[in-house]
Amino acid sequence: MKKRIKKIVTIIVILLILAAVVGVAVFIYKVRNRTYKAYTVKSSVDIKGNSNASMLVGDNSIIKMTRDGASAYNINGSEVWNVSYEMNAPVGDVCGDYTAIADVGGVTLYIIGKEGKITKIATDHAISMVRTSSLGSTAVWMDNGSKDYIAIYDASGNKAVDMMTAAAEDGLPVTMCLSDDGSKLVTSYAYFDNNQLRNKLTFYNFGEVGSNYVDRLVGLKKYEDRLVGDVKFCGDNRVVAFSDKGVSLFDMEEYEEEIKELAIDDHIEAVSASSDYFALFTSANGAYKATVFDINGKEVTVRNISRDYDRFYISGRDLVFFDDTELFVTRIKGKDKAVLDLGMDIKGVLTQSGGKTFMIMGEKAVNVIELVAESGEKSE
Repeated sequence: MKKRIKKIVTIIVILLILAAVVGVAVFIYKVRNRTYKAYTVKSSVDIKGNSNASMLVGDNSIIKMTRDGASAYNINGSEVWNVSYEMNAPVGDVCGDYTAIADVGGVTLYIIGKEGKITKIATDHAISMVRTSSLGSTAVWMDNGSKDYIAIYDASGNKAVDMMTAAAEDGLPVTMCLSDDGSKLVTSYAYFDNNQLRNKLTFYNFGEVGSNYVDRLVGLKKYEDRLVGDVKFCGDNRVVAFSDKGVSLFDMEEYEEEIKELAIDDHIEAVSASSDYFALFTSANGAYKATVFDINGKEVTVRNISRDYDRFYISGRDLVFFDDTELFVTRIKGKDKAVLDLGMDIKGVLTQSGGKTFMIMGEKAVNVIELVAESGEKSE
């Protein structure tokens, strides 16, 4: 009898433990897949408004950029650095802790580090485009009439690379991208052949492998039926080229090797990429959707999106959409996270990857908000 009682008690204890484990798992699943429609404002700071300001959204900060200066704000809404300058047409790029800001048509380039350390550079020719890396290496595309130049400066302002291209031979520059470590560069050129618009991608490796190639050109890809308008690195070795026909994937561990092509029939509204994923925001017949792929081109998820949005990007495990007043966040693997009418003019959004805190940059204020459950109780 004692043995039977002991056995029954053991079974009951095991069942209770299993029930508790299942209960905790269900609770965690519900929390991780909860859709939030409410929020609290943790802090709000007034800033000087400027309707002509541009926003650069990085992993750790939002940079507000105007003709007379730039400021960086972190997830807590605090100003990290402030830089004054005078530029007629400032453009910029942000990667990790580094920001590059340049004057289009001018010769002024700023490379700004995490704590606001400034490296000011006077380029040799008029600037058209800039791209920076997580180490501060910055590629500058410059125009001198019939010739184009690409220079790469390190974070201290030393010129590491200096290249020249001729419009008559290479075509007109469309876009470029720099790897996170600054060691690889991909460019897109448009040119005419027999009165037909053509496109070519060039792949450069500035590391040890590239020294074995003429001009460090380790790959060339020509297209007769498409124009690559955007190129992004996913990490240091995977290149994603977005065109009006679809997406081309390249491996660039040492030299260029095409690994996959994805045909996209819908109209591409916007694209985004991270070290783990790339995503397309597309439209067709008035309907919108977001499609996420891993860096090998395997489809991860497809989400129907209720309407068009001004901005869209990947943040960790989330997709973030926003326009003038609404913020919409959906999980890459899971359900929608948040649908919020913020009642403010949204210029930029910075998120905590996988978290519930958002920094909202407006024209005249910086608000830090936190998602809360419907009851008003703070979410775990």
